[in-house]
Formats: sequence, C-alpha cells, structure tokens
Amino acid sequence: MNEVQFTYLIGAGASALAIPVINDFAKNLVEFAEYLEKFKLKEDKYPESYGTDSRPSQIKDKFIENIRWLANECEAHSSVDTFARKLFLSNRQSELIKLKGIVSEFLLWKQNENGIDKRYDAFFAALLEKGSSGLTLPKNVKFLSWNYDKQIEYSVSQFKNPSDDRMIENFLQVSPRAEGTAIDTEDFCLFKLNGAIGGTIKNGGTYVPMRMDFNLVGEKITDDIEQNIMKNMMFRYNLIENRIFHEEYYGNTEDIDEYPTIMYSWERNPVFEFVRTNALSATRKTEILVIIGYSFPTFNRNLDKKLLQNMENLRKVFIQSPKDSIKGVTQRFKSLYESITEIEIEEITNVDEFYIPFEY
Repeated sequence: MNEVQFTYLIGAGASALAIPVINDFAKNLVEFAEYLEKFKLKEDKYPESYGTDSRPSQIKDKFIENIRWLANECEAHSSVDTFARKLFLSNRQSELIKLKGIVSEFLLWKQNENGIDKRYDAFFAALLEKGSSGLTLPKNVKFLSWNYDKQIEYSVSQFKNPSDDRMIENFLQVSPRAEGTAIDTEDFCLFKLNGAIGGTIKNGGTYVPMRMDFNLVGEKITDDIEQNIMKNMMFRYNLIENRIFHEEYYGNTEDIDEYPTIMYSWERNPVFEFVRTNALSATRKTEILVIIGYSFPTFNRNLDKKLLQNMENLRKVFIQSPKDSIKGVTQRFKSLYESITEIEIEEITNVDEFYIPFEY
C-alpha cells in the first residue's frame, strides 16, 4: 500500500440509513415522544447510589413535553442546527442546553433502535487489515466528522473481539479524548468536530466519554435491559434539568459538569478547540480528500475553510452525494477552497457504498 495521505470529511448523509436527516428530524422526534409515552416503568425510583430523589416517571413527563417542544421548533425552522444557532445568538442558553440534551438522547435511542448504517461495515471491512498483532487501520487515513453519532465506533466494534467502548475509542483515536490519553496524528484518527453524543466535560475541563455497550446496538433486547436503558436516559436528562436550573437561577453553569458534549462549530470550549487544532495538524499533508454526505452548511464555513486551506498538498477531491444535490455541494466546496494550484474534482453519485479511491 502506498503512503498517499487521505482524509475523509463526512456529514449527516453518511449516517442517513440509521440516523434521521434534517427533513425527517421533527417527525422522528414525535415518534420518540410517543415511544416514551407508551413505555411503562416497573420501578419508579433510583438506588441511593444515584444521588437523586427525582422519580423516573416525573423526569419522563418533563422530557416528553420538551421533546414535543423541540419537534415543533424543528418544524418552524429549516433545521435543528438553525434553531440552535438562533438560541445561541439570542443568549437563550437554557433552551440551547435543553436542545442539546434532547438531541443527544434522541440519537442514542435511534442508534440503538436502527443499528449501524451498513455502508460503514462495508467500508471498514475494506480498510481493516489483520496482522500478527491483531487488526490495524491504515496510518495514512484520517477522518473529520461533523456528526455527533457513534456509527463509526459501533461499526468497528463488530470487527473487534473482544470489544469494549474504551478500547474502540483508543483503536480509532477518537477525539475528543479522555484526559491523559495521547494521540498520534501520524496514525489513523477520528475527529468529532461538532462534539459527540453522551459524554461529559467535568467541572474543571476534563472530558469523560459516555460508557456504552456496543453489543446492544440494533439488537433485540430483554425487557430488563430496556428498563435499565430507560431509567439511565431519564437520569441523564435530569442532569440537563439541573444545568438549566443553574443557568436560570444563578446565571451560569460554570460550576457544574457540562452534559452532553455536543459543541456547535460557532461555540468555543477548550476541549473542542484542542480537537480542532489536532485535526488541522493531522490533515495538513492531505493529498486526496473524500467528501461524503456533507453539504458545507454556512454555519460551519469558517472552520471548513480553515481545514481546506490547511491542506497544502491537496491535489484531488472526490465528492460523494446523491445526484440531485451534488452540483450544489461541489459549488460550495469551490467557494471555500482557494488555491493557486489547480486540483481535480470528481463527483460520485452512487451512494450505495462509501467511496474508496483507486489511488488507495
């Protein structure tokens, strides 16, 4: 295998077979609320170790009310990101916290229900190699993802045996990373530019990934496991309500843990500034860029432009998108990428599998 440097830049379309796209987001939020309304909790209390007197059923009622609120707002705006930007600009911090909490739990639920976008499996089946020391990923491939989902982690976990969420995150070199975990930008890396679902930034700035059982994704689960998933979901949403309380009554949330770790491109946080700095370093030598399911939304253009301009050796770009949208994506890419050197752009309209260039 040659050492041409590849970077994949992916957006929501890369997870579209498992995660709702913008046009379906509001409808799927309503379905989420309906699922919660029908769900019956067998035990309406938490063990003392959870440190809360709130009852899961009480949290659930409030959660459902807020999900329906967000579904209505999504219908009234062009996307959930547009609404998030509006809340940010108008200093409606409590509502922005609420939005992030709902989106995080909704995507976790949707992934558990739908499993993995099968295109990730085909892609990593091609990239992974088996050697004497186990599975390896190519050092000359980097991933920049604007998605907060765990589709890549879920997919790769299916190839690793045994697999555990921490091991998978280290294997993929996922960023953001737990404090003290080093990253080698010369090896395979996955950068979550918009943050990640689950996760917590502890008071003081330490990032803690959410513990997850990848074996449950897309599988039929027992009633006891579903009860446990539901109670933990309600517990996490109660953390969101606590953050909102601090924001509304004390005017800030600086003294409590930040959950979840969705961080939009226009927001500033030391953990994610570090992610974006490392992403620039890791992809600087990119020669071939593959763009999958990403439309270069205006909100992200500052960071997108910085990333693209930073690719000083870029010579070829593959843009993979459905036929009805690809011309617009290509045009937006050209408006962001400015160079005195001509680069070749090839459009890929077949989206049945993620594109792997013949140069690889």
